[in-house]
Amino acid sequence: GATAHVAGIAYTCAGNFLRVVTACHVIKKLSFPLYVLAVSLIVLELLLRMLGYRPYRNTDFRVVIEPPSAFTGDDSLGIALVPGTFAFTLNDAVQFEATHTAAGHRLVVPAMPDTLPAIAMLGCSFTYGYGVDDAEHFSSLLQAQYPQLYLDNFGVPGYGTVQSLLQLEQALMERPWEAVVVVLSSLHPDRNALTPSFRRELKVGFHRSGAGTDTALTDARFPYADASGKVGFVAWNKLYQHPPLREWSALVNAIFITIDHRKAAQLQPEQVTAALLLHMDSLCRAANTRLVVAALDHSDYLTAVQQQVAEQHVAWVDLDFDFSDPAMTNAPYDSHPNAEGHQYIAAKLAPLFH
Repeated sequence: GATAHVAGIAYTCAGNFLRVVTACHVIKKLSFPLYVLAVSLIVLELLLRMLGYRPYRNTDFRVVIEPPSAFTGDDSLGIALVPGTFAFTLNDAVQFEATHTAAGHRLVVPAMPDTLPAIAMLGCSFTYGYGVDDAEHFSSLLQAQYPQLYLDNFGVPGYGTVQSLLQLEQALMERPWEAVVVVLSSLHPDRNALTPSFRRELKVGFHRSGAGTDTALTDARFPYADASGKVGFVAWNKLYQHPPLREWSALVNAIFITIDHRKAAQLQPEQVTAALLLHMDSLCRAANTRLVVAALDHSDYLTAVQQQVAEQHVAWVDLDFDFSDPAMTNAPYDSHPNAEGHQYIAAKLAPLFH
């Protein structure tokens, strides 16, 4: 009996030993490909860095707003202006004061009676006048030059043409307009299609725009359009999730850049923007209102957009603003036009108001 017991133990030990040996062989077989893979990834990471690729880095940008509640969420426009007067400080250097009217628009001075022939100025932070005081943005400069008109500044930071369309639909129901000026930027096609790169910039940008902004935008929905001009909406909390390791690895960042570019091309931002502008032009024609597209700068996107809307005889003017000229912007602290830049834009737009 003892002999059988010892034999059983020996058999069990032998079996365990064989299993251990087999496992070691399996691990050894697997470890070599894993080792090769790890070394390959490290080499590829180093090569990409030598070629100039880098992990993702947010642009160092700081915004302080007093009081901090200058912006709030909107369930169709994404962002809206909170009425009041706010002091902005950008990167501890650029300071300006902005007043938001009870209607949620940027104040235009001098204030003129709204019974005068009205001009709607639609656009983003460039139209809003981000970086300059109320009297310095180009809508105020034009208002001072043409007191026989009433200018209303609808511009809001972060907006694209899709928000301008939604604003226009509401504005046309509220009153007649002599003309509508849509200030178009090369940034807007990405915004109109909500491309991955813009989703990231929007989330990061408003996260830095003051304490409580994330909370204020909790219930916000951001609009976008497809190539036919059909508008949809994305909730703020579903707008963008930062991929893991992107801030640590040039390889991971390069992979996501490639994916983002492919997704952006599939969304057809230039076709989206053209469809939105054509819809706006149709609305204005029906309301006996003149629409003018004022292109701030130049890009392949805007060239493609202009070619498409020109076929339908949409009025278009090039403003030829040079964002690389430090005399015209708040560089190096901020890329928006400074007071001189707004004077230049106002001068380029002035012939439209004669």
